[in-house]
Amino acid sequence: MKNKDNLDERQLQIRGNIFKHGIILFVVFLLLDMLLKDFGIMLATGIQTNLLIINVVVMLVILEFIYHEIFPIGQKYYFALYILFGVLGFMLFAMCMFHFINGELFLINNTLSDNGAHLVSSITYIIIFMGFAVRQIYNKSHKAGEE
Repeated sequence: MKNKDNLDERQLQIRGNIFKHGIILFVVFLLLDMLLKDFGIMLATGIQTNLLIINVVVMLVILEFIYHEIFPIGQKYYFALYILFGVLGFMLFAMCMFHFINGELFLINNTLSDNGAHLVSSITYIIIFMGFAVRQIYNKSHKAGEE
C-alpha cells in the first residue's frame, strides 16, 4: 500500500494503534450506551446519542494524532482542517448559546436536548482546535529553544 503522507514505519504503527484505540473506544461507548438504555437512562434524544459517541471518539483519535504528530501540522491541508474544526466549533457554540438565551433547554427530562447535544459536539470541535493550537505553540517554542 502506498503511503501518501510519507510516514515512516514507526509512525504507521502508531497510526494503526491510534485507529485500534478508536475502534475499542467506539465499542466501549456503544456498550455503555446500551447498558444505560437497559436501565432507562438516555444520554440524548433520538440519534443525538450516536452522533455524540462518534464525535467524542473522533475527537480522542484526532487528539492522539496531534500528540504523536501523525498529522503533519505544518502541511496546509491539515492546517486548514484544524482551522475548520475551530470555526465550526465556535459557530455551533454561538448558535447553541443563542438558542439557550432564547429559552431553549439544555436538558429535557434529564436527557440532553438536541441543542444540548449540539453544544457538546461544538465543545469537541473546539477541543480539537485547541489541541492543534497548543501543539503549534509547543512546536514553535521548542524550535526557538533549539536555535
